[in-house]
Amino acid sequence: MTDNGLDSLLERAHAHRVAGRSEQAIALIERAIALGGEERAYARTSMADLLFSLGREQEAGEQLMLLRTEQPRWSAPCQLVAELAQERGDHAEALDWYDLAVASLPDDELVEMDGLNAPYCYANSLMTNRRTLRRTMGRPSDDWDNMTIERS
Repeated sequence: MTDNGLDSLLERAHAHRVAGRSEQAIALIERAIALGGEERAYARTSMADLLFSLGREQEAGEQLMLLRTEQPRWSAPCQLVAELAQERGDHAEALDWYDLAVASLPDDELVEMDGLNAPYCYANSLMTNRRTLRRTMGRPSDDWDNMTIERS
């Protein structure tokens, strides 16, 4: 299935969720999970978010554990989970996911940190979000925090 197919499944799942049809949303997200690869990671993120909203924390946690342990791991879905954890006020969990996201950055994304657009590249944005959370938590700067490039 193409990215558009994944987008379609997740968009339809979101429409069902908004309309209060959670079970239909879950079924569509399960289809997206079956796609494997990075699509699976995005779908698991959507599933965990939906399950958390339904008060089904254990099932949501199971989705996150699968996302955490599946290889390869992709940065962007990990970042989304970090943002969702922040929204729930779980800063420790968010920081764990930001750490996974940064650790999972592909080399080509890291190379952009040395380019002219470094302040605006994905890797810098991710590390900046992580640093902001660490500061909120009162954590001292670490090597990744020190890699961030301020936007002028």
